Amino acid sequence: MIRLRQWFERSVLGQQYFSRSRSDQRIIAIVSLLLAVSLLWFLLWKPVSDWHEDATTRMAQAQSTLDYVKSNEAAARKAGSGKSDDASLIPLVTRAANAQDVTIGRLQPESGGILSVVLEGQAFDKVYRWIAQLEQNNGVVARWVSIRGEERQGYVSAQVRFTAAGSP
Repeated sequence: MIRLRQWFERSVLGQQYFSRSRSDQRIIAIVSLLLAVSLLWFLLWKPVSDWHEDATTRMAQAQSTLDYVKSNEAAARKAGSGKSDDASLIPLVTRAANAQDVTIGRLQPESGGILSVVLEGQAFDKVYRWIAQLEQNNGVVARWVSIRGEERQGYVSAQVRFTAAGSP
């Protein structure tokens, strides 16, 4: 501490300080102390304090998200399993269509476990056997059917919405 004081007294800044009156020295010391405290606050304490506050907020948000996920886990699993049921309708419907020689124009999974199928220019009796075979052998129910006759006798275009048996 003594060396520091001697070094300060020999420096240009120290010579300026000690050449001032006692009251000026007190003012300079108080202003220097305030400046040092301000620098300490803005360069060290405030960034650490802000970082801690941000980390606490992020932790609370993560905990809230975790609580939400835990409380909705069962519903998410149920919804996820329902989606796999929708996907399992597609191979059943396409295999049955191939077996009945029915050409599918478009397959479109919809919400609620529904699979929408569009057929164009198909023989009516094949479409009828295909729908009946799906219901009897595969547990796939035609919930809605729209059939429109074609110009050729016995041929139709259709839109059918299927669900798994037991679905609402």
